[in-house]
Amino acid sequence: DKGISGGVASRCTAAVTKNASTTFANVTGLTQTVVAGTYRFRAVLPSTVASGTGGIKYCFKYTTTVVSVLEATAKGFTATAVNVEHTTTTSDQANLYSEAAVVILVEIEGTMTITTGGTIDIQMAQDTSNASDTIALVGGTFHMSRIA
Repeated sequence: DKGISGGVASRCTAAVTKNASTTFANVTGLTQTVVAGTYRFRAVLPSTVASGTGGIKYCFKYTTTVVSVLEATAKGFTATAVNVEHTTTTSDQANLYSEAAVVILVEIEGTMTITTGGTIDIQMAQDTSNASDTIALVGGTFHMSRIA
């Protein structure tokens, strides 16, 4: 048991590029191993989106992890605007953030209750299939703290 703690942070170690693909892929390095409990999480995800038509989307990929409660808010930043989205969906690969725009940074934070431990990966894809590159950049972070 990891116990209640200050948490663990992971960092994106290699850029992930998608083009002409809305299929999610792991963002390299943004993985957390969890046990049953309640967690607070925060992800800061810099990106380069060549075409607003392609945009970007993020989700959690659960491997053996079962989430019974999720409360998440995501903020996506472009050069001139902010888009805010909310979700409570606990399903594997459900969109946490999805926007057809030239997004330069996404912040996702919230809480989740895990009933079965495992791993959680952050995944990225294009919002809409487009031949221009959508890239999750090196330096993104994913932090989880067990709070109960």
